[in-house]
Amino acid sequence: MKKIIFALLIALAILTSKANNITVSNISLENLNQGSSWVHVEFDLGWQNSWRISSGPSNYDAAWVFIKFRKNNGSWKHASISQANSTVPAGNTLDVTSDGMGAFIYRDADGSGNMNLQNIQLRWNFGSTSTDDIIDVQVFAIEMVYIPQGAFYVGGTNGTEANKFYAGGFGTSSSFQITSENALTIANSSGNLYYTSDNGNGGDHLGTLAASYPKGFNDFYCMKYEVTESQWLGFFNSLTEIQKNNRDLTDANHKNFNGALSRNTIVWSGGTADATTTAPDRALSYTSTADRYECLFRLVWFTTNDRIRI
Repeated sequence: MKKIIFALLIALAILTSKANNITVSNISLENLNQGSSWVHVEFDLGWQNSWRISSGPSNYDAAWVFIKFRKNNGSWKHASISQANSTVPAGNTLDVTSDGMGAFIYRDADGSGNMNLQNIQLRWNFGSTSTDDIIDVQVFAIEMVYIPQGAFYVGGTNGTEANKFYAGGFGTSSSFQITSENALTIANSSGNLYYTSDNGNGGDHLGTLAASYPKGFNDFYCMKYEVTESQWLGFFNSLTEIQKNNRDLTDANHKNFNGALSRNTIVWSGGTADATTTAPDRALSYTSTADRYECLFRLVWFTTNDRIRI
């Protein structure tokens, strides 16, 4: 754990993050602007099998990067970053979300291969502090894929899956095309979306999907890989003790064992201790739907004006 002191104003403990071959390294704090209460969080970022293509699917991969901090061993919080004064190496693009909760970093031209970006600088607006504050900082990175805007089909298969979508007014093997983010009527008539009802979770076959409900037509980002054990620990270890007790994968509501079981290696001794894993890049298991959404929401939390699929 590295501590850096700027003008006796802030002492920072810098932590690194790694998951699914994406790495954050060589983290430091640079260019302190004490009068305006901001500082650059500088780091190197790398990941494998990157690409960008402007024809065909016209998609690309990106790194979703965000920062967490805590004061005086208090609760972890998301750091607010700014597009202004933030930089990435030439040949790359940096998009900070409008709420300042994180940034997407990606190629600005077609290409493929491993990424090795050095001396990235994100402006952290740290706000008020005092000479006695000790501030811990963590930098996280998650591999993402950008999906451009476009029409697509849902449902309409010849399979026997429950509650499947199809085009209203036609047989259940007819696909329904999503052509915009406009409201959709649920009805068994031409031009509307409909679905089978094979069990109690099928719904009432009525209503409207409002225009505000994301349907996948507009562009969005999705995670490149499944959540790993190390990503879970990044989420879990930044919780309060009460929150950890509610999300403990070793308790009776999950794997009910504090050790390696069925490939899950997460261990937590309780209290304020951090959970650990011996398989950081392994896909996460023994999580409920609530666990996964809570984890993903906190890991990829940013404004609803910036769309994401998890």
